[in-house]
Amino acid sequence: MQAASNEYKDMMRRKWRNPLSHLRVTIGLINQQAQASAYIPEPDMYTYYSDLVKPMDNYKVQELYATCDQDYTTVDGSMYFLPRDAADVVLNQGIVTDGLQGEIEIRFPVQYDIKGLTVEFGKAYPVEFTIISDKRTMDVTGNMSGHYVTEEIFPAATFLRFVPSVMANGQSRLRINQITMGIGIYFDSKKILSATKKEHISPISEELPTIDFSVTVDNKDRAYDVENEESTVNFLEIGQSIEALYGQAMDDGTIEWIPGTSLALKSWSADDTEMDFQASDRFDGMDGTYYRGRYHPDGMSLYDMAVDVLADAQVDYRDYWIDPYLKDVLVVNPMPVVAHKEALQLIANAGRCILYQDRTGRIILKSSFVPDMEAASDNETYFSHASAILDHAEKEVYALPGQDYTGTSGAQYFLPRQTTNGATYLNTGYVSEAVAEEDGLFTDNPTVEITTEAAYKCFGLTLEFGRNWPDTVIFHAYYNNAAMEDYTVPGLTQTYVVSHEFPEFDRLVLEFSKGCPNNRVALDNIIFGDSTDYVLEYGVELTKTPKGTQLAKVRELQVVRTIYNLSTEDAKELARETISVTALDNRYTFYFSNPSYDLKTYVPVYVEATNMVQNGSFDTGVTGWLNAQYDAARKCTYVVSEDGNAVHIVQTVQMISGHKYYLRGNFMREESPGEYSGNDECDLVRAIANRESFNINLRPETIAPDGVWHTKSAIDTVEITGEWDLRIYTYGNKRLYTDSLLLVDLTAAWGIGNEPDIEWCDKFIGYFTGIASIPKYGCEIVGSSAYYATVELTGITGPTEVVVTGREYVTTQSKVSRQLNPTGSLEAWNNPLVSDTVHAANLADWIGDYMKSDREYDLSYRGEPRIDANDIAFLENKYVPDLLIRVTDHTLKFNGGLSGTIKARRDMSYVATAKNRLAGQ
Repeated sequence: MQAASNEYKDMMRRKWRNPLSHLRVTIGLINQQAQASAYIPEPDMYTYYSDLVKPMDNYKVQELYATCDQDYTTVDGSMYFLPRDAADVVLNQGIVTDGLQGEIEIRFPVQYDIKGLTVEFGKAYPVEFTIISDKRTMDVTGNMSGHYVTEEIFPAATFLRFVPSVMANGQSRLRINQITMGIGIYFDSKKILSATKKEHISPISEELPTIDFSVTVDNKDRAYDVENEESTVNFLEIGQSIEALYGQAMDDGTIEWIPGTSLALKSWSADDTEMDFQASDRFDGMDGTYYRGRYHPDGMSLYDMAVDVLADAQVDYRDYWIDPYLKDVLVVNPMPVVAHKEALQLIANAGRCILYQDRTGRIILKSSFVPDMEAASDNETYFSHASAILDHAEKEVYALPGQDYTGTSGAQYFLPRQTTNGATYLNTGYVSEAVAEEDGLFTDNPTVEITTEAAYKCFGLTLEFGRNWPDTVIFHAYYNNAAMEDYTVPGLTQTYVVSHEFPEFDRLVLEFSKGCPNNRVALDNIIFGDSTDYVLEYGVELTKTPKGTQLAKVRELQVVRTIYNLSTEDAKELARETISVTALDNRYTFYFSNPSYDLKTYVPVYVEATNMVQNGSFDTGVTGWLNAQYDAARKCTYVVSEDGNAVHIVQTVQMISGHKYYLRGNFMREESPGEYSGNDECDLVRAIANRESFNINLRPETIAPDGVWHTKSAIDTVEITGEWDLRIYTYGNKRLYTDSLLLVDLTAAWGIGNEPDIEWCDKFIGYFTGIASIPKYGCEIVGSSAYYATVELTGITGPTEVVVTGREYVTTQSKVSRQLNPTGSLEAWNNPLVSDTVHAANLADWIGDYMKSDREYDLSYRGEPRIDANDIAFLENKYVPDLLIRVTDHTLKFNGGLSGTIKARRDMSYVATAKNRLAGQ
């Protein structure tokens, strides 16, 4: 429910409230393509601390650097010193010209028609300036503000140039903090004939939320005519922002404005008398498909999963908010292939959250259950039980030496001495260690901290104290470690009802700033009461009697767990397709019907290649090598010099003149050989011709003594046919290990002129012995999930057959059941993200509570802009006091006055704690 002032609430609760309501609707006429493609062509014309992107990307300049422009820098501490280097600039300063009164030019890649401009120049704004475009030059004089708006049209514009002539502060650089390619059109209550906002939400995220808004405005002057080329209607675009504000006339003649909604324009039409606009929420257009689901054996938080879905949907991080509570909810199953909005719905349901769009247009994922709470204090005496203040139980009282605290009625107990042997004390609630002075003040104010499992909002609470209660308490509300509110309550009584709308919090600290003189603070209970302050009463809010419907009962709820297991079968072919490959378009994405893993890809065209090295793996010894020593544990050879002279191992191979060869090996050191001269290498040498080739550097700076295998390779062309010696040698006195040596004649395998380069060979030629079939063309997976693989091909163009292989996960299902009623239907709930038993049980409790609330109400009432779908409210009922309902559908109509309808379901989640204290106020 939208927050509002107490005066507004009092006004709206009256039986005869002021009938005069107001509505404002604004539509942003922004050329979105021009806005998205605008750029600054010559960055050198601007200061090093400029940001040439953010002004076109809806970022505000919030903090300023002090500069030497005339009359620009202030001395009130609001500005920051300017860093010397661009790398140290962290504050967005917008576009700032390098020279005084310099020009700013913005370009577009193609021609755009721009209807108006909105420019934020900031405090150093131009008084007189010129805006130049391809077909329009506009002189501006007498500008008196840093916020500049014009409705002029700039047709077929490829650039906009701002040329200042007079600046407000004299000799100054021209700045553009923010620029919007367009303006907003605005309708108020005088122009609006009618408007309707319809909202729907599922409290358990069973369906996607929806918001639809329609408004009809007067068009008798035909200002909005589709045949009028300069009419604003011709600059409307689907997706433009449409915002609404509801206002209520107050007793003092002022108007209190309530944010209504922020949606995307969907359609419009006009005739000679009226123009209609329709808008919808951002989920309506979020139809892209999410393929990035992966199995996470170690778990992935629902928070991170939601961030990934929104990023894949290209939703700006500023346009959503996710409850941090979801960081603690882990799932292992992959998200199935669904639309982005449906993926968010599955996450919301799995996290016991609601998914909706708030009144500013942000996507919200928020917990939707009464969270568990814990209380603690670091200032309590030895017999205190701060954790017990949430149990609502009657507390025992010890006789204490506080002033006028102990009575003679026999209702108090003698206090045991403090011991260290684990003595058990009576359930006393919280008793502070600190004792108030004569004036009621404390040396250190005692505090009690209440933490919640997730965010919680309440509209009131009750404090129950023991004898000699304190005078003043300060409530400190925090959310995600950010301070939300400090609220002081003086004049406490033994039982005190705090009627206050607290902001959402996950931590609430009670600080007692003034106590009862010479007494401790004794807090017996804190009861979080009202979960709402809105009451639908007969003859006041309700315009018709409610229509109640008994819904079909659910006997048993079964939450299905989906368990993923690895396959015991060999990898199989998942996809085979012939695709067209070009030099510029060499990637292709394959999609799978079933979740898969161990993905590999290849082009089924092979060459036959030979590893010319005999026993290059050293699996059984050093046969075929001269001077080689063997490490049986590692199954590799090594070479070491004891006297600082070169020592090498050798194998002779036959080479062909003019052929290109690929040489590769794995090398490792465990110890540093120290300083010495000489070159440790792996090379090929023809001694009788005094020729060397390859020369792979194996010196310690290349093969570090870290105990890690390093792969080194080279490609070279041999100039002489005959016998060559393959050598690995060292001058070092510590072992140089060698393994997996590979020498391939690329020319023999691929043909002259078709040999692959070293990067290709490193990537696609694996180690082998003897003769092997190697894919002729490079093909690798560059992006994948459980449902897709994107492959990249190299060395080939034209029609190409590509194969993707892998294994498919094997899934099984199990169920967690909850009995809801003796009779009724059996309902199965299947969220594919749920696999854990505890997770499924929590979900069964949450959904089960909703299904047990089997009464639905249709209400007609006089309209309240504060109400949102999923709000809870009290409904007057002569049989059930404090009857709580949760709004699932809300329609608010405006035609000069307000009216509305509500569809709601009885809510049981807050029954244990909610008390309607409004009657006692």
